[in-house]
Amino acid sequence: MGKLSNIFGILALVLAGAAAYFSFTISARRAEFRLRADKESTALVDIVKAVDADSGTSLAGTVTFTPGNPTAGTKESGSLGWDSFHKAKDDSGAYAAFQNLLNQAVAHVNSLAKQRNDLAESLANVSTTMALPEGQLVIADLRNLGDADTFGKATATVERHVAAVAARDKAVIDALVQAGDAIEMPVDRNALTTREQTRDSEDQPVLGDFACARELSSFATNVKDLNQRAKDYGDTLVDAMDQIKAHRGIFTWSANRERIRDKNSYAGALTQIANDFGKINEQLDGYVAAKNEITDLNTKVDKLEGDLDEAQKDLTATQDMLAKAKERVTYYENKYNETPDTISPEVLRELANNIEGQVISVDHEFNYVILNLGASKVKDNTELLVARGDKLVAKLRVAKVLSNISVADILPIAMQDTVKVDDRVILSAIQD
Repeated sequence: MGKLSNIFGILALVLAGAAAYFSFTISARRAEFRLRADKESTALVDIVKAVDADSGTSLAGTVTFTPGNPTAGTKESGSLGWDSFHKAKDDSGAYAAFQNLLNQAVAHVNSLAKQRNDLAESLANVSTTMALPEGQLVIADLRNLGDADTFGKATATVERHVAAVAARDKAVIDALVQAGDAIEMPVDRNALTTREQTRDSEDQPVLGDFACARELSSFATNVKDLNQRAKDYGDTLVDAMDQIKAHRGIFTWSANRERIRDKNSYAGALTQIANDFGKINEQLDGYVAAKNEITDLNTKVDKLEGDLDEAQKDLTATQDMLAKAKERVTYYENKYNETPDTISPEVLRELANNIEGQVISVDHEFNYVILNLGASKVKDNTELLVARGDKLVAKLRVAKVLSNISVADILPIAMQDTVKVDDRVILSAIQD
């Protein structure tokens, strides 16, 4: 019995030692489990916070955890803490509420992963649509979370290409607007940069295509019309050069007609055409001046012809009067056997109206003559006719009267021949 008691005593000591060992071991393991749980919960909370930032959700406010501090005597807390887990146990022995919280965190992360993949697909599609050169972008690079450099290079490639396309579009639009202004057919910039807008079933705005088709079509039509106009102008200039033929010694084309249609050399040809047109214009000015001069000369000829007719009528009338006067003289001489000195005063007055004299000197340099008619026959400004036989030679106007002679100017009117000494002078029947 005593031996048995000793055996039980030893066994009790062994069991006590084993119990102490296992108690220590279990306590250490429990501390490790708690530490692991704290870290897992903390990591999960950090993940949710990171995913939840700028996501439009508020899951970070639901998934919370604060580790306990045995030294300070504080317990862990939060929706992922032990107490929340313990309270989540339902009648079936499950922890549905706690599990639902974990499921929300997992779904949140999965949603982020899906968005990342969708964005990667969208960036790849955008790059393809914007004609990013093949091989410049691999979609897997946009999904690569294990290599930040690879992902950064992929996104930078997309950004550079988008920026390049946007710059190209702006340059094209600027060029179109400037071209429209240059041809005086303005292009509406807004029509090239504004997208059509519709409404969806929830009356939300939905952007569509750029409303540029009509403006671009109009611009293309204007350019075609301008090009056709330019071609027509060139053809017209060439046809005009063919019709305005060169005249030897008067006008010769310096412009090359074939260069007018050459887009690289038409400018020089146009300059030559302008010079040629200037020469043609000078000749036209000369033609107009000559035409006007001819018109003036014709007017003068018409006037001279009129004056000549008038002077001829004057000569005829004067000759008729002279003949009648001579007939009267002869009549009185025969009837009364009288000399002119004894003719009655009435006859003398009639004869005085039909003066006849002679040119005794001519000065062609100063265009005047000396007549043998003195103050008893003529007076200043008396107009006389110069005749040679029955032909009218010229018309005179007395400028100075002396006692026995007079000085008369030769009038350009009715000038038919050169006045000579001994030409007969008679009184003009028509006096101004």
